[in-house]
Amino acid sequence: MDGAFCLGRMAPGTSGRVILLGCAPALSRRLSDMGVFPGTAIRCLAQSPGGDLTVCLIRGAVVALRRRDCENILMGGAENEI
Repeated sequence: MDGAFCLGRMAPGTSGRVILLGCAPALSRRLSDMGVFPGTAIRCLAQSPGGDLTVCLIRGAVVALRRRDCENILMGGAENEI
């Protein structure tokens, strides 16, 4: 897919939309409970100094995700609407 990238590679202040959740079933279920599905807009707010945590704005909630979990969330496109 052209322009696709993993959530962990988003720079603070950028946003995109979920294309695919390729996580373990338990994490996929937890994310879907929060309303994260393909098409959901996510904005990266910050990353920890070591890069292990990515802080995101998802449907009005601030969520911190581990790098290993972010690597399995495929994102696409830049959005300016968030």
